[in-house]
Amino acid sequence: MEIALFLSQDYRNELQIFSEHLERLKLLVIRFLVFSEDSNTSPSEYLSEAKELLRSVVPDAEFTVGTDASFAELNREFPDISGANTVTFSLNPQVHAFDNDTLMENCEGQFDAVKSAKVMARPKNIVVSPITLKPRGNPDATSVETNLSAHKLPDSADTRQRELFTAAWTVASLKNLIVAGAYSLTYFKIAGCEGVMEHSSGTEYPGLFNSKPGEFYPVAHILADLREMSGGIVRKSCSTNRLKIAVLEMGVVQNVALIANLTSQEQKVNLEFSEKYSNEKLAVSTVRTLSDETIELARQNPKAFRNSSVKVDLSKIENRELVLTPYAVVRLDIGVISSE
Repeated sequence: MEIALFLSQDYRNELQIFSEHLERLKLLVIRFLVFSEDSNTSPSEYLSEAKELLRSVVPDAEFTVGTDASFAELNREFPDISGANTVTFSLNPQVHAFDNDTLMENCEGQFDAVKSAKVMARPKNIVVSPITLKPRGNPDATSVETNLSAHKLPDSADTRQRELFTAAWTVASLKNLIVAGAYSLTYFKIAGCEGVMEHSSGTEYPGLFNSKPGEFYPVAHILADLREMSGGIVRKSCSTNRLKIAVLEMGVVQNVALIANLTSQEQKVNLEFSEKYSNEKLAVSTVRTLSDETIELARQNPKAFRNSSVKVDLSKIENRELVLTPYAVVRLDIGVISSE
């Protein structure tokens, strides 16, 4: 688990109570994010007390400082990081504009945010947590939203969460953040209108968020693909137009590439490979496409979708061309053909 602690001026008592609960529950915790309810970035005394009380309970956990808000708040009020393992900020693409194209273009800025944070926090690693499609709140707000009801989606929810758009956006986000050198990334909630799947009991907002009980959103398959790439190394790959096509390639036993169409228009992609793949040996062992044609299968029967890959020999495809419909994501498992 990654646990975010929001502490008040009574932080010593709060941490004492929390440590007792933690010791009883025997949770496996990888990281504590130490925040303050009263300031945008972590006070050093909160971190010191957290380490003293929690390290004996979870000795291998990291302690992280920074902000639960965006990079802007981290930049304005950079905390004392001397006692921390890592530094964090959260991220979302909707602050000043909300259209599809702007959200996709925002992924390029995510690269710069991590690069800048790495310079500021050197030699500490950067944790980006959480990454969401909309802001979860206003760090400068003077009151808390309380008029939540089933007749209105929360301000933090976006109906695009269950659409192909978010799957493609996540591929572009992952590519930029990983290449920028982020140490750890935390995406979305687990379930609900801000998650990667729907609750088994169904949506809390019928008529406003049109998911079905237990539905898997397309973005869940992107994260599942990453899970299958666990232990792999990110390979050098690029698109000649990064605002239209995102490419994330990782090598485990063989290379796996996710290619995402970041636009509302059909895109044609011509694949080019490094010299280590000769024309005679190059092949793609399997291809699976997340698109308008397969989205319902991906949502309602995720196991069948994940088993729907087809074998393709690239040498038999003219110009090695793939056609990606709007916001489609193609997974390629890249292999070689026997020379015999």
